[in-house]
Amino acid sequence: MVLFVGLALLVGHLIGGPDPGDRSVLALATACRHPAVAMTIAHMAAPGEKAIAAAVLLYLIVSLLVTLPYVAWRQKSAAREPPLAATPAR
Repeated sequence: MVLFVGLALLVGHLIGGPDPGDRSVLALATACRHPAVAMTIAHMAAPGEKAIAAAVLLYLIVSLLVTLPYVAWRQKSAAREPPLAATPAR
């Protein structure tokens, strides 16, 4: 799970484009997924299985622990990076 979240952060960050804010948002969205969708699909596939909720909760905890250093790094980087200049509309 740590490797999955880390790779998702990396991929989202790399394909996020030139805007630092877009990079951060895409990285976090890629890594976090949507736990309610995962639980719904898992419950439909195996109704009554208690381990599903535990696995989703474990993933949420792991993703939180892995993304916290990334968020701290991006906040420090945002303070140093100048914002992109707005391009005039044509």
